[in-house]
Amino acid sequence: MTNRLQNQCFEKGIIGSAGTCVAHCYVFKKRIEVERRSITEEQIPEEIQRLDFAIKKTADDIQNFRKRAEERHGEKYAAIFDSHLLMLEDPHFRPKLVSRIEKDRINVESAVRERIDEIHKGFAAITDPYLRERAIDIKDVGDRLLRHLLGLDEPADKIDGKPYVLVAQEVTPSELLDFARGELRGICLDTGGATSHVAILADALGIPSVFGLNDFSEKVNTDDVLIIDTRKSPKIIVNPKSEVISAFEESIEKDNNNLKKSEITADGIELHIGANVARVEEIPVLQKLGVKHIGLFRSEFVFMESLDSPSEKYQTEVYSELVKAVSGTVVLRTLDIGSDKPLKYLPLNDENNPAMGFRSIRFSLSRPDVLEPQLRAMIKAAQYGNCRILFPMVSIPNEL
Repeated sequence: MTNRLQNQCFEKGIIGSAGTCVAHCYVFKKRIEVERRSITEEQIPEEIQRLDFAIKKTADDIQNFRKRAEERHGEKYAAIFDSHLLMLEDPHFRPKLVSRIEKDRINVESAVRERIDEIHKGFAAITDPYLRERAIDIKDVGDRLLRHLLGLDEPADKIDGKPYVLVAQEVTPSELLDFARGELRGICLDTGGATSHVAILADALGIPSVFGLNDFSEKVNTDDVLIIDTRKSPKIIVNPKSEVISAFEESIEKDNNNLKKSEITADGIELHIGANVARVEEIPVLQKLGVKHIGLFRSEFVFMESLDSPSEKYQTEVYSELVKAVSGTVVLRTLDIGSDKPLKYLPLNDENNPAMGFRSIRFSLSRPDVLEPQLRAMIKAAQYGNCRILFPMVSIPNEL
């Protein structure tokens, strides 16, 4: 255990998601140690059987994490776990592990550790930052396999019910969702960046996160108090003095109060101010601002952020969450895409004047398989409040 820092401020790192929090931290040490053992030829079938059991249990875990992510945050975030399943289902993954067990005569844990480390090293050497950060997804699958092989508990099982900040060298997407079952308030990681899957999930969870902190996890201890402020730049204060905490909490309250503007003009006229919204993750901002109406929800972003056409069930969940979030009117706009805003899975031909071409209502009318599920989802959401539907770019009465 390191000596406890006192009132020390760190202003470095990369902001993964914006926000503020103050809470005790939990330092997660995650490297799973594996003992390399030689095995006899007679033991090989048993080791392969253990491997198959771990692969099946890991696939079940990933499916459960995917379902949880979809239910809580939508298809965009659930799709993060598709790459994990693809790795397990890769036609070369299991055979190479089996070959290593048979040729090297080693226990299955060692075969998994060595193979995962090789793949991780290859990804970590890639110059493209987006692809390089996929290395953590490789470790996620490997760690989950090893936990099943070694009979280890989930990392979040050690967390009590109090609010906390997670500090670690790195965490995987599934580990983050596991930690998020508790009162997770913020994340500080030695590695990673703003385009990582963990950063995307942290943003969906609505908690501040800072990445690229180098050896920060070695400088703090579990139960240290941390202030995190990523509103403008990364700022972390370790074990702040009580007066610093008080001043921080007062500044947050003041900022929140300043955000809420009156809808009454100086001459006494009441206005109905609404906000244009593209993602449900913006709801906390509306609540901080005291916004009572959503003047326009751009539903095309639900489609643009999905790998395939979003289901009626998923759309219903998104639209319902929006309608429930405000006390006033919500205007849901049907899909507004064109050749200037195409979808990968719904390609459109290039046009010289896409604003007046085959787009929006004209596209939707040509694709009842897209329009009808969307309308049903919007109508179902309308039961939760004052909801209106807007059809974009209508040019003639016949289009209605």
